[in-house]
Amino acid sequence: MKVAEIIRRCPETADVFSRRVCHTMRGLTARIMTVRNVARMEGIDLMAFLEELNSAHRAATAFKQSDADSKP
Repeated sequence: MKVAEIIRRCPETADVFSRRVCHTMRGLTARIMTVRNVARMEGIDLMAFLEELNSAHRAATAFKQSDADSKP
C-alpha cells in the first residue's frame, strides 16, 4: 500500500512516518512509495516498521472507542 493511502486511511500513522522518514514522505513521493520501499530505502526493518504503524493505529482506535463509550 502507498504511504499517502495509509496516512489518508489512518491519519495517526503520520507521526510514525514523520519520526522515521519525514524527509522522504512529502507530496508525490508519498503517493508513489510503498511502505516496503520506504523501509528498504531508509534501512528500516520492515516488520518493526509495520508493527509501529499498526500500534499507532490500534492506540488511536482504542482511544476513539473509549471516548465514544464514555459519551452518554
